[in-house]
Amino acid sequence: MIQSAGVILWRERAPLSLEVALIHRPKYGDWTFPKGGVEPGENLQQAAFRECQEETGVRSVLGPYVGEVNYLEGGETKLVKYWMAREKSLNEAFQQNDEVDQIEWMSVKQARHFVTYESDREILSRFVKLERHVNSLIFLRHAKAVKRDEWLGEDSDRPLAHKGQLQANKLQSFFKPFGVDEVHTSDAQRCLATAEPISAGLRVECISTSKLSEDVFEKDDNVAIEYIHQLLKFKKNTIVCSHNPIFGEMLLAFENSRDFSKHLPRLSPADSWLIHFLGTQIIAIEALPAPIVEKS
Repeated sequence: MIQSAGVILWRERAPLSLEVALIHRPKYGDWTFPKGGVEPGENLQQAAFRECQEETGVRSVLGPYVGEVNYLEGGETKLVKYWMAREKSLNEAFQQNDEVDQIEWMSVKQARHFVTYESDREILSRFVKLERHVNSLIFLRHAKAVKRDEWLGEDSDRPLAHKGQLQANKLQSFFKPFGVDEVHTSDAQRCLATAEPISAGLRVECISTSKLSEDVFEKDDNVAIEYIHQLLKFKKNTIVCSHNPIFGEMLLAFENSRDFSKHLPRLSPADSWLIHFLGTQIIAIEALPAPIVEKS
């Protein structure tokens, strides 16, 4: 089975004027959604984001996961996982090529008639039922640090291990699909060393604070919760880099956190939870494993 990733690319130029983008593939003579294979080193969200830009020329911001479809193509079974992708800007003018020779924006009603495959109609129906006007909050555990028993200084000064440095340098490409506006981080050195390459790579501000640190959390766990409460008010897409013991408490900033917290995996170094939210309500959470780095 071949695994691929794709998007339902959407825009609203005016209230109640939802449009989605379809592409025409001359090789297959079909109308479908942007999608393609996963390249080495990519996760599925990165692949979906890249394929959208390559096939449409549109820069997008990925939203919640929509669903998956199976189908036969060229005698092989393909599994495609789809995410919402909101139009952000036109990166470059669309140019015809051997894979895609047309792109058309149309209403959902038109798209239902236009698409070639029944599986695309099904994924479109799922998309329409989901909340799409969301923001994203990414809870990122710092990358792999030097072990506590191997460090003689203050714990807050404990640096990243070599593996952690490699992870930190890869994380910015992992988070590029999500339209990050700001990075907030604990002032512990291992968090700063994780967050700063991300903010530099994404060209966004990095804000350091002790309110996201373990030291402050041990004295008053409400400080971190209130910090997240304040972030939610700004309705931005934000990365919060902090420490594993704190994330479960941070989730309490959301009114419906208990509906999700029981099913979340524990975060290993450089793992993250991608939280799609509206107001103070969680819409969906996705677990993002740490980037794979080569052993040295």
